[in-house]
Amino acid sequence: MIKLFVDTNKYLDFYRYKEENKEILDKLSLSNNIIITEQVIREFKRNRVTELNNLLDKIITKEKQFTNNMCNIEPMGIFSEKITEINKKNSKYVDQIKNSFKPIEDEIRNMIDDDQNDIVLDTFNKIISNDSTIFIEDDEEVYNLAIKRNNLGGVPRSEKSGFKSLTVCDEYIWESLLSTSDYDLVFVTKDSTYLDNKNILSEEYKKKTGCNVFFIKYVSEALKIIGEKISKEAIEKEQQEQNALELLDDLRRATGINLDRLDEILLSLTEGEEQVIKLRFGLIDGIRRTLEEVSLIFGISREEARKIEAKALRKMRNNYGYDNLKIEKEE
Repeated sequence: MIKLFVDTNKYLDFYRYKEENKEILDKLSLSNNIIITEQVIREFKRNRVTELNNLLDKIITKEKQFTNNMCNIEPMGIFSEKITEINKKNSKYVDQIKNSFKPIEDEIRNMIDDDQNDIVLDTFNKIISNDSTIFIEDDEEVYNLAIKRNNLGGVPRSEKSGFKSLTVCDEYIWESLLSTSDYDLVFVTKDSTYLDNKNILSEEYKKKTGCNVFFIKYVSEALKIIGEKISKEAIEKEQQEQNALELLDDLRRATGINLDRLDEILLSLTEGEEQVIKLRFGLIDGIRRTLEEVSLIFGISREEARKIEAKALRKMRNNYGYDNLKIEKEE
């Protein structure tokens, strides 16, 4: 029998997916083939508030950008008095606009303050409470194996921005599955520590359990593999959403910026710099353009396009980055 394990980051992604993708999470809650570890539950419940706060901050930032841009037209020359009068007239609409954002802000705050209002958490709890879900509890001996794996530099490896993490979360999850699982397993994750090492981990899983493990990026496809009915549309939607998130993650790694401030950060660039960044990181239509393609679109040389991109990335990192990441020059 084949079982399904979903990594924590994939559960958390449902806060960032569009609402229609919740049907995939609902499918998980009804499945009788789920394995979950106590570590995943702990990670999810610890990080859900962070995800919700990020959504709230993004909405508040959008609201401020909109109202500030509408009401702060800079007076210009002989039209200064008229523009000032327009600003005064427009200001009366600010409260109306702010109030239009309030219901969604209140809904998110209610989800943060009372987890019973959290629709993603509610579905996650249904997975946990499903009698057919295989629940792997914490185990001190297994945890010690995870520490040993970390110390020896084995994979999977809990790392952040290229530096060794103080945690052993990935190692602990993997050791928990090795120590208790006697099923063929579909392991869903977007974490490179698993995906980049899937051959090594598959061999280890086979040796320790006598079973097979398959690493896959999409929950919808994994559900299909274990025999759950899932529509083609649901699979396409998740792939589109995940692709968009990965593109944003690429930009975060290149600059160290807080993605929830992305709109504000892009406004700090020149129009040309903003368009180059959007094209290079697929922020317009989900398709990343090469420097050659960007140069053709703008009618400039490839080298000019590269310089514009490098300058924009440097601005973003120096002004808004929270990591001292090295920007790698494209060959």
